[in-house]
Amino acid sequence: MARLAFVLGLLMVAGALLTLSLLGLASERAAMTPPVPRNSATRLTGRKNLKTYRQRLNLQELKHWSLNPAAVHHQRTELASFVDVSAELSLTRSTLLPGQLLHFDYSPKHYVFVVSAALHSLLPILPPFHGRHFNSCAVVGNGGVLTGSGCGQRIDTADFVIRCNFAPTTGYVHDVGNRTSLTTFNPSIIDGRYGGLLTANDRERFLNRLQELDGAVLWIPAFLFHTSAVITRTLVDFFLENKSRLGVQLAWPGPLVGHITRFWRTRALAPKRLSTGMLMYTIASAFCDEISLYGFWPFAWEPISGRPLPYHYYARRGARFTTAWQEAHQLPAEFRLFQQLHGQGALRLHLGSCT
Repeated sequence: MARLAFVLGLLMVAGALLTLSLLGLASERAAMTPPVPRNSATRLTGRKNLKTYRQRLNLQELKHWSLNPAAVHHQRTELASFVDVSAELSLTRSTLLPGQLLHFDYSPKHYVFVVSAALHSLLPILPPFHGRHFNSCAVVGNGGVLTGSGCGQRIDTADFVIRCNFAPTTGYVHDVGNRTSLTTFNPSIIDGRYGGLLTANDRERFLNRLQELDGAVLWIPAFLFHTSAVITRTLVDFFLENKSRLGVQLAWPGPLVGHITRFWRTRALAPKRLSTGMLMYTIASAFCDEISLYGFWPFAWEPISGRPLPYHYYARRGARFTTAWQEAHQLPAEFRLFQQLHGQGALRLHLGSCT
């Protein structure tokens, strides 16, 4: 009987220790989860929040806009005190040497990337658009709010068109246009959309997509995470193999992303990572006089009608809006900054129909 009581006592102690361990793990995970900014949507998919967010975001303000050259100049001057975007849009052959070590922006410093002779040969002699200036720029996000917008023609009339993450235009031209001057390209896209370039068919599909860009700049932030090192080397090999047929200009940013991140921290925006859209607007502000943003709407409902929206305009029919980005980005906070800049006349934020 005493032995049974002893065993039961051990089991109770073990159970208590397991409970405490699980509670501690839950607390640790909670502490590691980035806080959602105050006044932002924690349940972005709920239609019951629609009226509240419309009031909070004051969308009526967006209907009235006029360009304020002084606000544009102020934004550009403030940014220039942190980084010369024109000079740092890409690493160049003169800024790197074969064998040099690069550190990754978002990985521990002991991870390094060795600059190969192959990569060095793909670097531009000068950064793209170095010293150039554009009167009008369209920065096209990938938000589902573009679906049915009819904004394609207006986007294509801009002097310079920036797109994000190699987003498709074929089949969506009416809403998003077709022209591209620069598109971002995360190396992970190779795994996600082109099977790691492991088959002849995937390699041909990728090459055809590059050629559709018709001389645009492919801006490749390859040095953000050490986990992209292997696929970056695969990408370098592919580019060398098809160098004469690529149909794009290659750009490989170095410390630019870190400089832009520090700039926005002075504006009380400090997520784990800035969104690609915020990076592209910031880059555009360095050399564009009139900037229009399209597809920047981080909510699951259309701002005017309240109809449900997919996260991306190119999502398959019936795809649910995702909030996975909350782990790294602060999209509602970025949107409010865009609203402020819209109100100041520094940029124009397009929502809803363009027709």
